[in-house]
Amino acid sequence: MSEKIKIKGLFAGFILGGAIGGTIALLYAPKSGKHLRSEISWKAKELTEDWKKNADCMSKNVKENAENMLDGAKELLNAGKKKIAADTENLKTKEKNHNKFL
Repeated sequence: MSEKIKIKGLFAGFILGGAIGGTIALLYAPKSGKHLRSEISWKAKELTEDWKKNADCMSKNVKENAENMLDGAKELLNAGKKKIAADTENLKTKEKNHNKFL
């Protein structure tokens, strides 16, 4: 699990680095101020939308994983309860049989 987090962090670093590098490249490009500001604004909106989409996707994945883990925990709990009930019943039966011979 931590390996996936490291990879996502590395990927996010590359994206952020690319965005910063692209912004710096735009600032030093020979364009008019108005045109440059327009491009920066457009690129910022594009990056913001991408980040929102990625955040939504990651949020859904986290929610699904949490729900799956909760379902698995409930199943284990129910299986444990059934096992305890069966073991208790077996002990009661053995105790009754043992008391018959006394």
